[in-house]
Amino acid sequence: MNALAPPCLKYAHEQAWHNGHNHFQAALLGPSVSISVRDGNLTLATWQQVAVINHNNGPRKRAVLLTLVGRS
Repeated sequence: MNALAPPCLKYAHEQAWHNGHNHFQAALLGPSVSISVRDGNLTLATWQQVAVINHNNGPRKRAVLLTLVGRS
């Protein structure tokens, strides 16, 4: 991500909030993902996993929202 949105560049947002590259990196990835569930398990390939990435320049508390849609 640092190659696409390097922290060393001067972003206009950076001047006010000191986290312009963090917001740009987060915008590149997007805020959500949809994953199917089959027989109670996430349908991921062998080497796939779910990761939560914090792009901020300091520690923050985050909530992860899980929404299940479907029928039983």
